Amino acid sequence: MEKLTLPVELVREILLRLPVKSVLRFKCVCKTWHSLISEPHFGISHYHLTAAPSYRLLLEFNESYFESVDTEPHLGQDSSAGNLLLFPSHPFGYESVATKMILGSCRGLVSCCYHRGWDHIDLILWNPSTGVYKRLPIFEYLYGFGYDASTDDYLLVLIPRLFAHQEPKVHVFSFKTYSWNLYDNNVLYSDFFCLRRGLLLNGALHWLVICEDEMRFVIIAFDLTQRTLSEIPLSLNHFSRRSRFLFSFSKMGECLSVCCTYPDPAITDIWVMKEYKVRSSWTKLLVIPLIYNSLYFYPICITKDGGVVGGFGLCKLERLVKFNDKGELVDNVAYNGNQRWDCGNLQYRESLLSPINVIGDQH
Repeated sequence: MEKLTLPVELVREILLRLPVKSVLRFKCVCKTWHSLISEPHFGISHYHLTAAPSYRLLLEFNESYFESVDTEPHLGQDSSAGNLLLFPSHPFGYESVATKMILGSCRGLVSCCYHRGWDHIDLILWNPSTGVYKRLPIFEYLYGFGYDASTDDYLLVLIPRLFAHQEPKVHVFSFKTYSWNLYDNNVLYSDFFCLRRGLLLNGALHWLVICEDEMRFVIIAFDLTQRTLSEIPLSLNHFSRRSRFLFSFSKMGECLSVCCTYPDPAITDIWVMKEYKVRSSWTKLLVIPLIYNSLYFYPICITKDGGVVGGFGLCKLERLVKFNDKGELVDNVAYNGNQRWDCGNLQYRESLLSPINVIGDQH
């Protein structure tokens, strides 16, 4: 019987429409398929052609591991929804990681760093889906990670905390040119508030800060294409009343989100900006009860059916929970409290893009 062999072009078209996990399994079929899937252009085409992108939650598990969780099914640690990923530090020959931080996620790539003492900071660009990583030069500070589609360039952005006597500048590192550039910063603030990692949305990185001149909360946005910084004001009264504590800043789907926590009754309001940069579009999405004797709730991501996945705990994750679109608890799993909110958790999209191919040829 004659052996049936599919044309490589047809195999490529079929593989481009499969989920990331399935494609990675097919790398073991034969050398031809392995080479095809490993090509940089295949990963780029797969990213753009995927009909239903899959997203996962990345949680700091311990010094050496992250947990990758599918937030759509059951959240339990004994379910198929989660799996442990080795943090890419041990391949460099270090026994342990004192402190590690997730700086941001973009197009399936996660930017993270770890400290080996106060005088040594290592930066890694990592694809949790494929396990491929790239070690980068040492930087003193890092606060945002994004992508400029107009130049096909990944960017790291640093906006130092500024005071009146300092010259305001935004520091941007280009992966394509492997160099730093400085841009004017017209927003003077005294401190970051809540999450210091920039939130990527609409081609810009966002932070919630306190303006130094008026001591008011404001969202600042750095446009990755125009390289300009602008303000998105929080003008609604519920963001400034002293009876409520402004606790968290996050991204719910394709909307910026701010949480307000009430001491009495013990609930958290989740507000979302339905229309980008339109102050009148702030809308209350959900009301979350503060259960499990917790003082704070932090939303992480929105589910496909309109619910919210988040966590209870002040600085550490004590319990991962899922609420439906009515604010009712539908799932939860307890954690040991080692997971940090500020730098150890985020949602990322699964992709085949390689961190090795985003850096200029000369490096």
